[in-house]
Amino acid sequence: MKPWRVAPSLLLQCVLVAACVPTATFMLWLSDHVTARAILQPVGPYVVPYTTHGGTVFISKTEWTEETLGWVVSFTLVAGQLLLNRSKRRVRSGAQSEPTTR
Repeated sequence: MKPWRVAPSLLLQCVLVAACVPTATFMLWLSDHVTARAILQPVGPYVVPYTTHGGTVFISKTEWTEETLGWVVSFTLVAGQLLLNRSKRRVRSGAQSEPTTR
């Protein structure tokens, strides 16, 4: 019986997709949390204006940092996926262009 092997690119792709799930869940939670609060005027630590589909609300600097980090992680995961696809495409096109000799 042949040993079962997983291609490194497939494993990396699975890790990238698996990392997107908690990131997307967090971003949706943060958006709902901020929108549901619906603060009309800044009170206390809520001083950063944040535009939502319901108008502008104010969030704390901590919430702003969390949202910014969430966007950075999301864009990094998407860029990693695109780079992985590009490298796989390059390897495939390189393998097809090599002449076979017998």
